[in-house]
Amino acid sequence: MTDPTWPFHGARVEKIRLGEDGLLELKEVRFAGTKVRGPTCDDLADALAALANSAGGVLVLGVDDRSREVIGIPAERLDAADTLVLEACESSIKLSLAPLIERLTLPDPLGQERPVLRVDVTRSLFVHQSPGGYLHRVGSSKRPMPPDQSARLFQQGAAASVRRPPRDLQPRHAGQHHDPREPALPPGRP
Repeated sequence: MTDPTWPFHGARVEKIRLGEDGLLELKEVRFAGTKVRGPTCDDLADALAALANSAGGVLVLGVDDRSREVIGIPAERLDAADTLVLEACESSIKLSLAPLIERLTLPDPLGQERPVLRVDVTRSLFVHQSPGGYLHRVGSSKRPMPPDQSARLFQQGAAASVRRPPRDLQPRHAGQHHDPREPALPPGRP
């Protein structure tokens, strides 16, 4: 998902201050020693799958979703938070996701810059199942997908996976295939 307001620092903060919506999820990251205590891997998987099953969106880690205040993630623990996101995407979501994860800073209530993780999730052609089931975004919450909607998404995903090969990979002559990445064979050679 590409949000044109995100490059402008003030617009990011204002969007966060307005709170969660169909395109924005906020999560505080809590630690017990060096390990992430919250959110859990399953919580992240549910949030990310719901975004992918809807219009896509942005998850910002390091922001309290109730107060909408930037709390940040200690710089030395960004790797642990990043690893948790990857684990949620690869291990806890069926048809894994590959979101764009960006490290950036946002001002806390006192104006001090704090590190956060921005996780960009694009709308998917496929339906993703997380530990909470087949979820989607409805406003600021994630909800179970109604059966008719999940059936429609399954059909769209199946149709998208059956595509014609690109024009340059289609046979030039009956029975001949040519991949432009391979060197051309001399005339008369199979």
